[in-house]
Amino acid sequence: MAFRRRIAGLAALTLLGLGPASGAGAGSIPTADPGLWNLAEPEAGLVGKLPDEPVGALAGAAQVLAKDVGVTLDDPLPALRTAHLNPALAGRLALLLQQLALCQDATDRLVAGLPAAPGELLARGTVPAGIPEAAELRTCAARVESGGLELERFLAAAPTAEGNDLDLWPVLRLDLDGSNDTVTSDYMLSVDTGGNDTYLNNAGGNLIDVRRGPPGSHAAAVAPARGCINPAYDLLAGECVISEALLIDVAGNDTYGHMEAPDRGLDGLCTNDPLVRRTATIGSGSWGVGILIDGAGDDHYLGKALTEGAGHWGGVGVLLDLAGNDSYSALRLAKGFGTLFGTGVFHDFGGNDTYSYYLPRPLDPTAEDRHPGAGGALDTGGTCDRIPRWEEGSAFLGANGIFIDDAGDDVYQAAPPHIHEPGASGFIRQTGSLGFGDGGFGMFIDGAGHDTYSGMPDRADGATVMPSDKSQGFFHDEGGAKSAAADPSPPSGKGSSALTAWFTHYIPSTVTIDAGGKLQFFNPDPYGGPLGGRTHSITELRSDGPPRFDVFVPWGMAADIGGVESLPRGRYAFACRIHPFMRGNLVVR
Repeated sequence: MAFRRRIAGLAALTLLGLGPASGAGAGSIPTADPGLWNLAEPEAGLVGKLPDEPVGALAGAAQVLAKDVGVTLDDPLPALRTAHLNPALAGRLALLLQQLALCQDATDRLVAGLPAAPGELLARGTVPAGIPEAAELRTCAARVESGGLELERFLAAAPTAEGNDLDLWPVLRLDLDGSNDTVTSDYMLSVDTGGNDTYLNNAGGNLIDVRRGPPGSHAAAVAPARGCINPAYDLLAGECVISEALLIDVAGNDTYGHMEAPDRGLDGLCTNDPLVRRTATIGSGSWGVGILIDGAGDDHYLGKALTEGAGHWGGVGVLLDLAGNDSYSALRLAKGFGTLFGTGVFHDFGGNDTYSYYLPRPLDPTAEDRHPGAGGALDTGGTCDRIPRWEEGSAFLGANGIFIDDAGDDVYQAAPPHIHEPGASGFIRQTGSLGFGDGGFGMFIDGAGHDTYSGMPDRADGATVMPSDKSQGFFHDEGGAKSAAADPSPPSGKGSSALTAWFTHYIPSTVTIDAGGKLQFFNPDPYGGPLGGRTHSITELRSDGPPRFDVFVPWGMAADIGGVESLPRGRYAFACRIHPFMRGNLVVR
């Protein structure tokens, strides 16, 4: 990864509480929440020791998860023996199911601590003061993500078939023959090694349908999954249940989601236009963990809301696309979006990608928003919401939304910002996308490529937008004309540069500006140092007179460092008055 992109990411991720251990190597001091950093920049790795009896461990883990969601699962051992799985694969699957069960435990504790059932709270429009289990779910999700990446690499490198296909609905689906599949039933763990597949199911979303299943299952109906169209009502009605989910698709040009005519009594009250009927799909976590990992191929992602890497109610949703020229489209609340203390992570590792949104037209062009016939789709309150928003690294209500695109010539088509959320209770002032937050922290980073932006002001190739009184968000595009390693300085405008803090370090430790230029300091450090306090200063160290620049910046704020614009060319040392071990240098050229 480019050094500059990593520096920008560290600055923004620290704002979100994502920072890794401060400093590098042994002896470093970890931050309070390493799970978030691991979600944003995942590393592949086993989540435990491979079991001595992998098939037995896999069977036991499958039965535990089936019981957790109230489904009868016949003894899986006969089916597992018939599948003739490579023991190394069976062991990895067992570890992942065991890890999902640990996440389910955290979800169960979260739900048990709520003042009412999740669906009822959604219908009321309840806003929690906090969700203690959110950090535990982030850490748990990071382990699932790490194990999922390790399994994807294991299967991508496998020289021969690892066994036969397997279906233990709703816990495990395993497709090892590389066929082109259309998947219509929901699964907690789904693994596909190849083929051009179409996912019409939860696709790594954790709100799953256990009423409808495939032939031979104990589902009440043999039918395609319906899932959550409106979680506020469908959770209460039992149309979907809260679980954990992981989907790994190793290769192929895949399609996630599809557009169809709206249900007459639901979104059909708003529009006749085709849309994705179901919410909370494609790497979406509500009260729990939902992860999608796609290894390769030119893929198409179609979502509705709470989709494509979205976290809700303390949950964690992750979408990782490792390669390919992909397209992403959703109505709203998507592509690295978080709300209600949730965390949404979106990371596309390469390719020339297209990011867009769609908006169904109104049945009645004269209808006002939030009224029947107004267009868009029903929200959790049962009204027609026709305003697209909250995409590509956005968050509100105590949440984190993280969007990273490493490389490629990308096209970003975002909805324009909207002042005051219609129908809200006053706790949301405005909406936006592309590194935008209001009462939550949104982060957007594009690492390389010549990119095109529309919709949000100030977003452009090579631009950086710092947090302000209008948005608790961070936007940074590395710029297509810049080499990834040629210039290790931080993102800067003409004649100016930017500096930030990470735990007890300035980033970068040496910053350069042109003579007469400006220096801006952004303080995203929520922890401060061992001396306490989250305010930092930029104070010149000078023995022959008072400091020529000396500015205090509270946490979450950005400020120009007055005085540097009048400095002659040279090198100037500075430190933090509150944390004097924080040292840096300013070079004026």
